[in-house]
Amino acid sequence: MSVRAWWHKAFLVERPSLSLGLFRIAVAITVGAHLFPGFFQMEDNYLATAFKEKNGSFFPLWALQLIEQSPDWLVWTFVGLFGGSWACVLIGLNTQASCLLMGVSCYYFYALNSLHIGTLSFDILLVTLSLMYVTSYPGDFLSVDSFLRGDRAGAHAYKRLRPFFVQRLLQLQIAWTFLYTGLSKITAGGNWLTDNPYYYLLRYPPQGV
Repeated sequence: MSVRAWWHKAFLVERPSLSLGLFRIAVAITVGAHLFPGFFQMEDNYLATAFKEKNGSFFPLWALQLIEQSPDWLVWTFVGLFGGSWACVLIGLNTQASCLLMGVSCYYFYALNSLHIGTLSFDILLVTLSLMYVTSYPGDFLSVDSFLRGDRAGAHAYKRLRPFFVQRLLQLQIAWTFLYTGLSKITAGGNWLTDNPYYYLLRYPPQGV
């Protein structure tokens, strides 16, 4: 098989996008689980009275300084923007635009205060989210968009053939994430062997020492 034929088969061959519709719902639930709990304590997490931590390794300094000047009304506006766009992504309404707005909201709250959501899993989630709003394909299945198309696509929109590159990129991203996470944990630079709770429990000093 030539390189060109392999490339076409791996990334450009057209297949139904059913899996992207299911993955869209999973991504929406995961994003909501990360951000919604923080909205119940706005004074402690995002408003002017909150103790905030910045992730200078993820955002440029000028962006952090700009976001830091956000008044409380703007923060509440982004709460509403996130809630609305999140609901639209979940049900598949204007999927591509809604996913983009949800991603912008995620970056905003991450830059505003990374104390609770500044984790490696959230960084990976943002990368995954960026692949979801590149195309409108995630809205082809289990979505309001597929029904609004009427007779042109209807409930069988997921059967429409789409280039496979988005699914393939998601597969590669997840595979590389697990690979490098595993390598980090089994090497000297990892923390799985020496920084997990079981390690400390097994080596806890005897009582009275």
